Parts: sequence; structure tokens; C-alpha cells
Amino acid sequence: ASASATDPAAAASPILYNLNALSISGVDAVQFQTRASITGNPTVSAFTSIAFDSIATGNQLSFNGNLTLNATGAASQITSGANALLDVTGTATLNANTVNLGNAAGDTINFGSLAFTATGNVQIAEDSSMNLVGTSSSGSVTLQAEGDLSVGFLQANGDVSLTARNNILDTDGMLDDADLSATGNVALVSELGNIGSRFSNIFTATNVNLQDVNPLEVSTPGTYNLTATQGMIALQVESLPALNITGDTNTLWIQGGGDLVYSTIPLSLRNYIASDVDNLALIADWDNNSNGNLFLLDSISVPRDLRLSGVDVSAADGTIDVTAANLMFFSRQSETINTSVNDLDAQTLGSLIVNETNDLRLVDLNNDSFTRAADAGGNLIVNLANGNLTVTNAAVATANILLQTNAANTDITNNAPVQSANGSITVQAQRDITQGANGDLSITAGAANTIYVYAVNGSIAMADGASSTTQGGNIYYRAPGTVADPTSGNIAL
Repeated sequence: ASASATDPAAAASPILYNLNALSISGVDAVQFQTRASITGNPTVSAFTSIAFDSIATGNQLSFNGNLTLNATGAASQITSGANALLDVTGTATLNANTVNLGNAAGDTINFGSLAFTATGNVQIAEDSSMNLVGTSSSGSVTLQAEGDLSVGFLQANGDVSLTARNNILDTDGMLDDADLSATGNVALVSELGNIGSRFSNIFTATNVNLQDVNPLEVSTPGTYNLTATQGMIALQVESLPALNITGDTNTLWIQGGGDLVYSTIPLSLRNYIASDVDNLALIADWDNNSNGNLFLLDSISVPRDLRLSGVDVSAADGTIDVTAANLMFFSRQSETINTSVNDLDAQTLGSLIVNETNDLRLVDLNNDSFTRAADAGGNLIVNLANGNLTVTNAAVATANILLQTNAANTDITNNAPVQSANGSITVQAQRDITQGANGDLSITAGAANTIYVYAVNGSIAMADGASSTTQGGNIYYRAPGTVADPTSGNIAL
């Protein structure tokens, strides 16, 4: 026997059926050719096939709730034909040997969320975002979404191909579990968005509580092919099989559930980073739970943005050498970093020493609520071998602060607060020092702590409104040229 839900007048004047529920079972095949709106949580079961077709353009079948489709035969199938319009507002659960939906000419398929179980291949194309919930399994699987494509757990006995117009995301809210397991090759393509992340800016994206960045964890003996031409790819280091990144992807986020050891990243990926990646984030302490160290090689270099984070950050040769346009750095320990960067946003829970080669700006790169560019739990020392130093956002430390340039004719421009909780502040440039209206120097505790501002071969300018404050310690302004008239700013002992 077979069942057919057909509207005989659909071609001339489609009739809209409003049904409270629908249940079909005990038939060989079911074919939907009607325009209808069905509420409730219907279940449709057949032995051979369940098909969605249209005998007239514009016939839309809507299920306002969940929909369960069971095709139970060994060669059973769930399919959609040309011009079929299927919309499910809730979860569609599909069980069959094979599934092929959304791939015919003129059809439109949309699910609120989706889960499937198939012994054969699954091919589904949604005309909106696709949200896989729970566990889905099949032979080879090909999924396509016109918006985001979100994965809970997907298991395939074959190859996997996921393509999204926007982002491909892991939505299970868990780490160290396999999100995608395949016996063959895995291909993920984001046409306009990111893979494993909602955002492409490695500085402003946060992985605390997996808010923005939650990499897909992939288990496969085959090749793992990723393409995100216009966005970022986020990877979990514990699940990196043979990897191939294509499509001019230039932004990578690599994180570890515990320690992140750069030398253990597959060589193919390290070679890709060296040749093609402009922006790189290496995140060991991914959830800020004080568990995970970052171990670098002798040096690391990218053309643009670099973010390094771990409970402790170290390098194989004992020296952290970094080259980038912009660097964001975090460690829970005291650190010394040798940099060749333009902009720096750094925080340590111990002392921080920065040895910069050229010009440097201290800038808040991640736009956090503290707007701090340098934040040290001990001493803060910023030492420039060549070039000028500009403090654009606040520099703070628990203990002493030293800001210093060493090459001839180099200046320090202080346009943001420099504050020590209980230590002295020294600002020393080989030529001029400019203290802008917002460039206050302040010490909040310690009567013996001093402020020392020294322009070795130049002058000191202090803008109207700028201030320097101690808690009883001395304040020194020294220069062979002009020293700012204290009346232009405020000096308080």
C-alpha cells in the first residue's frame, strides 16, 4: 500500500490545510504533493520511501513543530523533488538508508534543527542556517547551508563535506570531545565566514566559556581540508590529523585543552603558517582556568596580528622572540619578551619586561573594559633599542615602572595614564618627552616611591591638565633643554 497527500486542485487554486496533527504508518511509500500547514509533532513512517514533491510552483508544506520521518527498508530513502517547498519550525529527525533533500531544481528546504540516522549516504542542502543537534550518523555525508552550519556530534562511515555560506560552528559547548568523526576525508568550506568561530578578529574574539571561539574537534584517518577564504579557522590542537588548508585562508586560531606545544603541531600546518598565515593566535590557557602552558620554538613571526596566551609562555631556546605588526600577550607568570612589533597589548600576573627593536605603541588591542595596553603584576619595564615609544592606552603595574628609549633622537609620548600601585615610575627618553593631557603619572601607595622624568638630550612638555602624583615621594623632571613649567600641569607630592 502507499499513501499520498495530494491536493488535486493545487495547480489552479491551492488549498491550505490546517491540521492539528498528522501520523502515517504501515505503508510502503509516502509522497507529499500538497500545500498544507500542519501543527503538532507528527511522525511519518514508510517502508520504501518518503518523498516531498510539488505539482505546482508555490506549494509549500509547513510543519509547525517537530517532524519525525522513518523509512525502514534496507534500501529506503527520504527525498525531495523539483520545486518542493518544505519548512519545519522545530526539529526534523530523519531515519532512512539514504537521505537526499534540497538538491533538486527549484526546491526550498528549511529546518529549525536537524538530526539524522542513515546507513547509507546523506545529502542535505538547507536554504537557511543548519543546526545539527544531538548525534547524527550516516555513511558519507554532504551538508550545505545558506547561513551558518552548526554541528553537535556527527559520525560518518565515509567522507564528510560541510559547506556554509557563513560560519561552521561547534555548538555542543564542550571541549575535548569528538564533534566530527569520519572514516574518510573531511572537507569544511566557509564561503564568507569562519570555521570554529563567530568572529575573525583574533584580538576581540574571546574563548572564555566558548563564547566566540569553539573549534570543531575532528577525528579522521584521512585528510582534513579547510577553506575559509574571508575568515578565521579555529583548531583544537588535540584533534589535528593530516591537515590541508586551502582558499587563501590567512587567519588561524589554535588552542589546546591543556599545554600547547608548537613543535607537536603537524609539520604541514607549521609550514602553512610560515608561508600563508598573516594572523595567528596560539592559546594554551583557553578557559582561563590556570591550566595550560604555551611552548614556542626559538622564534615566531607573522606579518600582521599575533596573539599568545598561556599560564606560562616559554621558548625552546629560553628566549621569547616575536615579530609581528601587532602583538597581544598574556601570561600568569613573570615574562621577558623580545619584540619587533608596532603595537603591543600585554598582561602578566608577574613582572613584564619588553625589549623592543624599533618604534612601539602601547595600545589596547582587544577593547576590553580595562583599556590597558600594559598590565604587570610586578614590575613593568619597556625598553626600546631603537625608535620612539608612545603610550596610547594605560600602562599599569603593581611595583616599579620603567619606560625607556636608548637610541639617539628618540622620544617618548605619553597620552594615557601610567600608574604604579606601590612602586616608582621612571620615564627616560634620549630626546624629548611629551606628557599629554591624559598622560597622568601616578603612584597610589608608598611614601618613598618617586617619579623621575628625564629627557637626556632634549626637552619635556607637559600639557595643560596633565598631572604627576606621588604619596609623599619626590618628583623629578630633568632635561638640558626646556623643562615644562609646572603651572602648565599639576604636580602633587
